[in-house]
Amino acid sequence: MGTPGYFWTQSDGRMETLTTLEQPIGGRVQQRLLSTNDTCLYLGVSRTFLSRLVRAKILRPIHLKSASRFDTRDLDAWIEKLRAEQYG
Repeated sequence: MGTPGYFWTQSDGRMETLTTLEQPIGGRVQQRLLSTNDTCLYLGVSRTFLSRLVRAKILRPIHLKSASRFDTRDLDAWIEKLRAEQYG
């Protein structure tokens, strides 16, 4: 997962291709935990920059077995913190 174009099965059995983060999963629920690639798309940053944020412990992934996921609430909180620091 993580690259645009992967498939989700809707409740009626039809397959749907997701191409952007704005599209809901299964036609109903917005994804809360994002893969590294989706997190980069969400923030508009490179994988290298995201890795720097993780190493600096600015953003912390949630580990699910061998996969790392980022909570959109944490990402949004970081964005708001940056906005507050820059604009008061």
